[in-house]
Amino acid sequence: MCRLRHAPCAPYTPDYDSVDRLKAASLAPVAVNPVQPNNPEAKVNKITLRGARLGAANGTFARYVEEALIRDLKEAGLYSAEAPTRISATLLVNDVDVTGFVTCDGTLDLEVVVTRADKPRLRKTYKMVTHFDSNFMGMIALQHGMAAYPQLVHAALKQIYVDPEFINAIRN
Repeated sequence: MCRLRHAPCAPYTPDYDSVDRLKAASLAPVAVNPVQPNNPEAKVNKITLRGARLGAANGTFARYVEEALIRDLKEAGLYSAEAPTRISATLLVNDVDVTGFVTCDGTLDLEVVVTRADKPRLRKTYKMVTHFDSNFMGMIALQHGMAAYPQLVHAALKQIYVDPEFINAIRN
């Protein structure tokens, strides 16, 4: 019997609807602090799919979310590592559950803090749950779970990008 012990997470690609929305909002340049927790042993950085560990190519899921955020901001022309407006984030909940035989879900809760010149402009927790098809067969469910994580991150970041409080916090 062959058993998969490590399942690589699909790479993140920007959601261009979200990127276009950011471009159209006339926002200030933004820097991104490292998303926490950066400890690979933190619970939010470990996802297991029916016995296989889902892994982010860049080390941790916190880093995956950080790089996704930076990539979206770069695509929108808003990223600047030296900008006085900074986004900090903490991954609070992070899971992909493939135990369902028909439908499964992903959950991601992210606390986002926006500061400008070290003064707080926003502190808010965003909660996202996505659903995706699954299967009784473990390998099929595993593949669906691996593909679902980038979609979960897209959905979470989109929720942030459309929030008027977030937009106002990074506006000039």
